[in-house]
Amino acid sequence: MNIPTYYEGLVNNISTNKNFVTMWLSNDENGDLYDIYYYGEISKHGYIISEDTPELIVAKSIKSNNEIVVYDGAVHGYDNMTWQTHDEAAAAKRTLVKFAAQPAKVKIGVEYSCDYEDEKDDWNVDENNCISTNSGKKITWDELIRNGISWIAIKLVDDNGKENCIADFELA
Repeated sequence: MNIPTYYEGLVNNISTNKNFVTMWLSNDENGDLYDIYYYGEISKHGYIISEDTPELIVAKSIKSNNEIVVYDGAVHGYDNMTWQTHDEAAAAKRTLVKFAAQPAKVKIGVEYSCDYEDEKDDWNVDENNCISTNSGKKITWDELIRNGISWIAIKLVDDNGKENCIADFELA
């Protein structure tokens, strides 16, 4: 099973179970410890949420200082790619806040539950096997399949192996 294209080269320890993929944000350049920055609010359950403008979660590598977009609610996932629209100006102005946690490992779980082959006739797939997303961006059919995840969960894992789920979004 593939992973979303925006995680290529940034994750390892990828495991699959039917439609589910679990991976760890880690590579030689960035290491495996990150500070988390986010746009949104923290719910009473400790999840990052936003009522108005889509959530944004960024991991900043302790080793390299590189910033990696782990989740962008304006563009990631099936609904955000296909039919849901957002205020682009507001999304561009999202200010990040540091998540109150020690640097941690980042575990990402995604699900693929959309039956793309059944839906292919509903899309205007051109001669180059490309489609237009709801924002007008041209992508390949393969990119839709790989990036059109239906669910994502993001967990921080401390030195003792304790997991803290900070995001859990249904995206289709």
